[in-house]
Amino acid sequence: MANSKVDLLLRIGAGDERRYVALATTKNGKIKPFAAIIDDKIEYHPEGIYTLRRWEKGRPRYKEVGKDLDVAETARLRLELDLRKKASEAQTEIVSSAAELVPAQFLPSAQPSSTPTEDKRKPRLQRTLTSLRDSFIEKYAHGSDDTIYAYTSVANEFVGLANKRGKSTPADLDEDDVIAFDRLLEFKGKSKTTRASRYGYIRCFLRHCGLNPSRTDDNDDTSGVVTAAQHRKLKAKPKLAVETFNEADLQKLYAVSSDRHRLIWMAFRMLGLRDEELAYTLWSNIDWVHRLWLVRFKPTGSFPWDPKLVWKSKDNEERDIPIPDVLYTELKMWRDRNPKAHLVFPTLNGQADIKLLKALKSDWRKAGLNCGHCHGCLSKKNECGKAKLKTFRATYLSTMLRHVDLRSVQALAGHSDISTTQRYLAPASQSVLQSAVNAAFGAAI
Repeated sequence: MANSKVDLLLRIGAGDERRYVALATTKNGKIKPFAAIIDDKIEYHPEGIYTLRRWEKGRPRYKEVGKDLDVAETARLRLELDLRKKASEAQTEIVSSAAELVPAQFLPSAQPSSTPTEDKRKPRLQRTLTSLRDSFIEKYAHGSDDTIYAYTSVANEFVGLANKRGKSTPADLDEDDVIAFDRLLEFKGKSKTTRASRYGYIRCFLRHCGLNPSRTDDNDDTSGVVTAAQHRKLKAKPKLAVETFNEADLQKLYAVSSDRHRLIWMAFRMLGLRDEELAYTLWSNIDWVHRLWLVRFKPTGSFPWDPKLVWKSKDNEERDIPIPDVLYTELKMWRDRNPKAHLVFPTLNGQADIKLLKALKSDWRKAGLNCGHCHGCLSKKNECGKAKLKTFRATYLSTMLRHVDLRSVQALAGHSDISTTQRYLAPASQSVLQSAVNAAFGAAI
């Protein structure tokens, strides 16, 4: 099978002095931006261009993918997926062609079809984890960049860890491998919420391997991989208090932001969109007549820069969100200023802007809103942990729940489970509670 490995390098220099060098990583394997390894030493080259390298017939092929590290890593994952798919299709064609040349008398006789009760996943237990990883990624890693990255990174990291632990087939896997992966994520600094989410992807991979992720009998390790008690620990997410922005801080944020960023922050605040829902919104998704922001699936051909790209919202929920008058007016003016744009808030090269979190943290710092004591504020980047895109959404939902019933807000949020919406039900303010107490007990004495 052809080599499907793709390396991410940094191109420095130009012309005859052009070089492609390896990138340095942190202890937990994360790539350091523009940190090149030259003569066993780390040198920073912010002028460098991230470049993909693959091998074809023994010769390297290079493709430059820009100066954004996240975009470059996503491009690497996409290219690896394409190469694996093409290699698999080519191998299938070779096997089929070879079979046609063999006389019928030398081929095995047709086997009777399996009974309905036969488990068709059992043959997978003898396949290698590497091959199952590739088919798993090909099957599930589609849609948004976040979805592709999640399925691909989890599959690669889990199989890589399992191989290092001496496991090569699904039959070798056990509960300790799943626990070891959770501890690896913890070592890399992942929160409990993130680790619980990744555990969900691992369960999906185990099913793909023909395994039952959870034991039907805790005392029988052949009935599944993870015991009930360990499953509860791995899937548990901490019940954190819902964080919201206050209007005073938002006004400070708007004041220091560019016109584009200010309108983006207002859209997040007044529509309750997830980051990708806003980034991938087309102008055709705005109903000017009824003043609605339409969250819609994007089929192939929706994005000029990648005709194969398909985008779906979380929970597969399409919905219509009313646009407040003040935001409607701003959007009208923004459209007049950008008549040729395909997306509502594109980057300079017309693509979806997936770097809005970094922009928010920068504007948050310029507005003087950094708390000054969180891990992010104390780091070299000085990016406050309180500046989160999802907090706009939490603020929107908490606000709407003070004016609209729970079911209506569930529909606006695109939540498949109403219990998720209930998390945003904020208790009444102290003044409201005091008035209620006085009304209830004021005349009791």
